[in-house]
Amino acid sequence: MKKRQTIGVVKRLSLLNKFMFGINKCKTQKCVFDYIELKLPSLIHTDHTSISLLGEANKTLKKYELSGKEVTHEENTRPVTQTLQTDKTASGFALLKQGTYVTEYPNKKCPTCAAKAYCGAFSKLGYVTGMTTPIYIRGQAIGTINVASNTKNVYNKNTKKVFETIALLVSAALEKLHFIKTIGSSQSRINTHAARLKMLTDISMQLSHAKTEENLLQIAFDFFSGNLSAHKMSYVVVDNKQQIFTLTYGCDNGEFSSVKIDFPMRKNLLTHVVNSEETLFHSNLDDIEKTNSQKGEVNYTWSIPIFKNEKVSRLLNLTTNVEPNYKNDLIDIFTIFSSLFSAALETITANEVITYRANHDILTGAHNRHSFQEKINSLINGNPVNPFSLLIIDLDGFKQLNDFHGHLFGDEVLIKAVRHFQTIFGKESFVARLGGDEFAVISDFSKYKLSALNGMKLNTMKIEHDRRIIPVGFSTGIAHFPRHAQSKSKLMKFADLALYKAKVSTSNVKVFNSKIAKQYDQKSNLLNEFKTALSGDEIVPFYQPIINFKTHKVCSLEALVRWDHKERGMLSPEDFGDVFKVPELSAKIAYVMHERICKDMAKWKRNGVNFNQVGINVETVNLLDPAFPLYLLSELQKNGLEPSEYAIEITENFVLNSQNQYILECLNRLQQARMSIVLDDFGTGFSSISHLMDLPITTVKLDKSYVTNSLSSQKKYHIVNSIIGLTKKLNISTIAEGIETRKEKSLFTGLMCDYGQGYYFSKPLPAHDVANYINKSESRKIKTLAA
Repeated sequence: MKKRQTIGVVKRLSLLNKFMFGINKCKTQKCVFDYIELKLPSLIHTDHTSISLLGEANKTLKKYELSGKEVTHEENTRPVTQTLQTDKTASGFALLKQGTYVTEYPNKKCPTCAAKAYCGAFSKLGYVTGMTTPIYIRGQAIGTINVASNTKNVYNKNTKKVFETIALLVSAALEKLHFIKTIGSSQSRINTHAARLKMLTDISMQLSHAKTEENLLQIAFDFFSGNLSAHKMSYVVVDNKQQIFTLTYGCDNGEFSSVKIDFPMRKNLLTHVVNSEETLFHSNLDDIEKTNSQKGEVNYTWSIPIFKNEKVSRLLNLTTNVEPNYKNDLIDIFTIFSSLFSAALETITANEVITYRANHDILTGAHNRHSFQEKINSLINGNPVNPFSLLIIDLDGFKQLNDFHGHLFGDEVLIKAVRHFQTIFGKESFVARLGGDEFAVISDFSKYKLSALNGMKLNTMKIEHDRRIIPVGFSTGIAHFPRHAQSKSKLMKFADLALYKAKVSTSNVKVFNSKIAKQYDQKSNLLNEFKTALSGDEIVPFYQPIINFKTHKVCSLEALVRWDHKERGMLSPEDFGDVFKVPELSAKIAYVMHERICKDMAKWKRNGVNFNQVGINVETVNLLDPAFPLYLLSELQKNGLEPSEYAIEITENFVLNSQNQYILECLNRLQQARMSIVLDDFGTGFSSISHLMDLPITTVKLDKSYVTNSLSSQKKYHIVNSIIGLTKKLNISTIAEGIETRKEKSLFTGLMCDYGQGYYFSKPLPAHDVANYINKSESRKIKTLAA
C-alpha cells in the first residue's frame, strides 16, 4: 500500500505550473492521457486512474483505464475501454450534477444499477474510495477524470479543489485538440488556446514570486486589465462569523487606494460567491432582485473567491463595460486563477507569520532582541545619520509581583507595560522587549529636559487585579546617539549605567552624563585591578577573634578579606564592594581566601597556637558550585587540618535563592564531614525561625543591629532573649556580633549568649598578630579596647 503523500502549498503550486506547461505540449488525446497517467500521482494520491468520455448521442461513457489494476465489469470484460450507461455510474452522476463526486467502495447507498457491479469490482481489487470530476469543452461536460485509492479518507475538500484545477487544465488541453480536429489548421484558434495556457503559466510564476498581498493585487489588476480590459477592481475581506464584508482596496485604472468600508452580507453577488465557493458573473454588485431596475451605464462584474484554510476569505471583484463573449471560458480561467492566487496568498501569509515570530516577542507583541539589534544597527549605520535616544526600562519589583500574584498576572503586567510605552512614546517609537522585565525604546528625546521626561509617566502604571489597583513602577536609563556614544555597544552600556543610577536614586529616570561615566571608569578600573590582585598576593585574610563569654578565651576566629593594595594600602570590603556584585570575582575570593587561611592555620598548629576553629564567609555562587565542597575538604587535608577546625558562614539571603535545593545539598555534605555551619546576620532576612529547622545550622550570629539596639529598645531585647532561649533548646550556639561597649558585653553575658565578637574585644588582626593575641587570651590578660 502506498504511503499517503503530504504536499505543501508552494510545492503543489510549482507542480501545477509544470503540469500546465507539459499538458499544453500534448498533440493528441493519447498524449494527454499518457501525461495524466505520468503526472497526476505527484499532485494527488491515486492508486487507479481513468478517463471517462461521453459516447455518441451522449448516452454512453467510454472508460479508459490509465493506471492501476484492470477493472472488469460483470457485463463487459474489455480491460482497456468499457462502455457504460451514463446514468448508471459514478462518472454519470458527476456529469449529471456537474460537480465533483467522492464515494466509497462498495457504496451501500448506490441504487440497483450497473454501477453497483462496477463498485463491487473496485472493492474486490482493494480500492476503498474514489473521486470523480467533470472535464469540459466550451463549458459543456464531455466526460470525467476518475481516481481510486487503497487508503481511506485521502480525498478531502482541499484535494477536491486541486483535482478540479487539474480537470480544468485537462479540459483546456482537450479543447485545444478538439478545435484542431474540428476546424483543421485554423492557426488563430490554436494560438488562442495556446496563448491562454501560456498566459496562465506566466501569471502563476508572477504570483508565486509576490512578496506581499498588495503585490498580488497589482499583478491581478495588470493581468485582468491587459487580457480582459478590466478597468476597476476591488478586494473584499470576508468575515463569515460576523457576516461582514470589508472592502479593503479599490483600484480604478491602476490607482490603488485603501478604503476599509464594512457592510453586512446581503443576498447579492458577494454572498452567492461565498456560499457557492465558485466564480460568478453578474451585471453589477447590487442585489440580484434590483438588477432590472438599475438605470444608467451597466457594469459587468466578475467575483472570484480566494481561499484560505479551505474557506473563502477574500473576494476579488472585476468590472468591465463590455459583456464578455465567452463566459464559460472565463469561468475556467478564473477558477484556475483563484487556485493560483489562493496558494500564493497562503505562502505569503505563512512567510509573514514566520517573519513576525522571528522579530517579535510572542507574549507582548513588542519587538524582540533580534529585531532591536537590527533596528539600532540600521540607525547607527544609516545614511544620513539621524540622532535618536535609547531608553532601557526595567520594571521595579517585578519578581515580587510575579511571586505574590502569580505568573499569569506577571504576563498581564508585561503586556500592559508594552501598551503603556506605545501610548506615552507614540506610534513612531520602537518598543522592544529585551528579556524578562527589561525593555528598550528607540525614539528621539535628545532635546527633552529631564523634568519633561519625568512628566511622561515613565515611572508609573496602574493595573486593576482582584478588584484592587496595583501600582507598577519603572526605572529608566537614557543615552543619546551620537551625543553620548557613536557605537551600539557603548550606547547600550551607557543607557544601562544610567538605568543603574536610576534604580539607586530618588529619581526613576536618569540621563547618562559625565559623572556617571567617571563612576563607571572608576568601577571598571577597580574590577580590572582586583582581577590582577586575585592572581597575586594582594588578597589576604584578617582574623577577628570570637570570645567565649564564660571563659573569656578565644573560641574561634572569623576570617575577613582584605586587599593589600600596592598604592592605596590595606583596603576593607567597604572599599571594593562592587567586586562582590560580579559573580565570577566573588566566587574566586572564597577559593583564594581558603587557600591562604589553610596555610595560616597549618602554621599556627605547628607553633602550638590554640585557634580552635576558623570561619570564612562564602557567597551563593560558591555553594552552587558542585566542586566547592571537595575543594574545601581537600585543601584542609593537604595542610593537615580537620574539617571540625573549619566553619563556613552564610547569610539568610542564600535560602531565598531559587536554587536553594542545591545549596542545602552542599551544606548537608559539609556538615556530615563535621564542618560547622554558621548562619550570619540572623534576624535580617525572611522566615528566620524556619531556617533553623531547614538548614544544618550549628551556630547563629545575631545581627549587629540587635546588639546595638537591645539596650535602648525593649522590643529588641525581648526578641533577642527569645532567640537565645530557642537556640539553646535546639542545641544551637549563639554569637553576638558587633559588641563595642562593656554594657553590650554585660547585657549578652546576662542573656546567656554563648559568644561575643566585636571591637570591644579586638579589631580584625593580620595573621602574624593572631598568635600573640590568643596567647594573651589563654593567660587571661586581654586588654579590651574602649568604645
